[in-house]
Amino acid sequence: MNLRKIIFWSHLVVGIAVGIIVLSMSMTGTLLSFERQITVWAERDVREVVPPSPESQPLDPEAILQRFKEQHPDENPTELALFSNAQNTVQISAGREKRFYLNPYTGKILGEGSPRVRKFFTFVTEWHRWFALEKEWKERGKAVTGAGAFGFFLLLLSGLYLWIPKQKTVQALKAIALFNFRLTGKPWHWNWHNVIGLWISPIILLITVTGIIMAFPWANNLLFKVAHTEPPPVRRNEGGGEQRGKNQSVEIQNLDTKWIAVQNQVPNWQSIRLRLPNSEKEPLNFNIDTGNGTRPDTRSQLRMNAATGEILKYEPYESLSKGRQWRSWVKALHIGEGFGLFGQITAAIAAIGSALLVCTGFSLALYRFGLLKKRA
Repeated sequence: MNLRKIIFWSHLVVGIAVGIIVLSMSMTGTLLSFERQITVWAERDVREVVPPSPESQPLDPEAILQRFKEQHPDENPTELALFSNAQNTVQISAGREKRFYLNPYTGKILGEGSPRVRKFFTFVTEWHRWFALEKEWKERGKAVTGAGAFGFFLLLLSGLYLWIPKQKTVQALKAIALFNFRLTGKPWHWNWHNVIGLWISPIILLITVTGIIMAFPWANNLLFKVAHTEPPPVRRNEGGGEQRGKNQSVEIQNLDTKWIAVQNQVPNWQSIRLRLPNSEKEPLNFNIDTGNGTRPDTRSQLRMNAATGEILKYEPYESLSKGRQWRSWVKALHIGEGFGLFGQITAAIAAIGSALLVCTGFSLALYRFGLLKKRA
């Protein structure tokens, strides 16, 4: 058996093994590519307001929180987000599930946006990552989807090798590089499988590599090693994410003054998010963005002493190590947001193409094993 046959049968076996997993991730990935736009559209009625007058000034952060507590005394705010755009509403999160939108000029709660849409995308994300399994099955689901991403990576590499035509002629190249709509049966599936695989392979390679980095600690550490950076220590989840929605957040003294200090640190800010602390000893963590929230190179983090207002640490993107800079781009590249709307559309097309690769690949396997009849 020559090398091409070994690679072919390996390609076939791996494709059958991970095909359903890849199909699932492709379909959910297509939806997740436009999660931001769909969510913004669904919440369009509460995300923007008209300023009372051109001279109107928004309420200070302390007043916003006070108005929120007056209207929802039973809710515990965990995050406060303000925007420089005069038409954007203020966002206050209460745990992981709830997000309230407030008029920045009156402090009136306009609504919770679209909880159904957010819940839907939470389910799609969990299905994409671990088939929405719970408890001890969650890690097993992660292992399966991670194996699917790694298997798809091998399929792409072996597919590119198999794509090279045996006969180096223009006609042979056209047969595997251009769609032929006159074909039927097995030749049609073969043509589409090759053409789609050729044109989307560079994008899918990027998506699968970034997915592998997010799925496997060894791949994440390898990224840092390639960047000649020490990998960060593994953070253990002690259940703090769930507890943040239950524990009462403490009142921050002189929050307005501290907020102004953050604005002065980044004068061209577009949005500032503060994770409200649960303890007086816990520092204030600000996330500042000078863009539209999609590019990691426009984000910075600032840590401040909650009692004194002293800036403990300010980390703009430029100050990060090369490894941390690369890692910050992984998710943005995975869903295409790193290249704006064009990147999202490209990622979605590639995800749809991946689903077609699975379908045509399965049909070609059925033809090979005689389960589908070949037609001339």
